[in-house]
Amino acid sequence: MFKNLFLLLVAFCCSLTLHADHLSDILQMTARLSGSNEVPAVMTDAQGVGIFTLDSRKNTLSIDVSVAGLSGDITGIHVHEGAVGNNGGVVYNLTNSVSGNRVRAVLRGLTSDEVSKFLSGAFYLNVHTAANPGGEIRGQILLETDFRYMALLSGRNDKCVWNGHFQSFEIGIQIAGKSNCGRP
Repeated sequence: MFKNLFLLLVAFCCSLTLHADHLSDILQMTARLSGSNEVPAVMTDAQGVGIFTLDSRKNTLSIDVSVAGLSGDITGIHVHEGAVGNNGGVVYNLTNSVSGNRVRAVLRGLTSDEVSKFLSGAFYLNVHTAANPGGEIRGQILLETDFRYMALLSGRNDKCVWNGHFQSFEIGIQIAGKSNCGRP
């Protein structure tokens, strides 16, 4: 049974067309914003995420930020220069690009020094409100990386039955749904 299943899996994998679209020359950075990243930390339930996409010529940066749970309207949003745990001066003012809880902006004509600072994590994003004029949430702008995850799948690991939308082949990991094994 397992031999047939293995052969079927190998045949399926060999028939796939492989794509490596993630290996493009466009780079992506993110900032995960929270009050705990502020210096000093701010007690807030607010959070946000910023996505920064550097074009293939490495001189144009598209910015898309979304925030939620702020104490009030955004009064300012800036890219600052500074390492984690340190405050720094404003490098780019994005306040004119605010629309509700979203910010969409494009920075054109970046120098190689500016690009280098973005890619090295030397900048952070700071969102200001009337209740927190020094900043309510902040996140370091960091280059995204690809991680590889591996797991040993074996029918000997577990004999659970899954209640989810996907039936495992009695393999001891939860892919989707809930386990009858008493584990989350």
